[in-house]
Amino acid sequence: MGNEPTILIVPGLPMPHLPLPFPGIVAASRNDPIATFDRVVDLAAVWGSRVVDLGEVGHLNPASGYGEWPRALALIEQRAARAMSASGSMVQ
Repeated sequence: MGNEPTILIVPGLPMPHLPLPFPGIVAASRNDPIATFDRVVDLAAVWGSRVVDLGEVGHLNPASGYGEWPRALALIEQRAARAMSASGSMVQ
């Protein structure tokens, strides 16, 4: 472990329907017009990923006003810290 890949999956693209070979975090909106919250939760369960409920924030894309997204960076840093802790690695 240590350097698991980080991926972003956009609803509408072909998505895997098997467990992912690494831990994941799925950020989900409760009022996304493209992917319902329940569908995203179901996919995350299949992937073995943790769901972060963002509340009613619409679709997560630039057209909805999302540009730089500090919370995404925080989730990625959280995942990296967990991976490093699990592997016993230390950041220098």
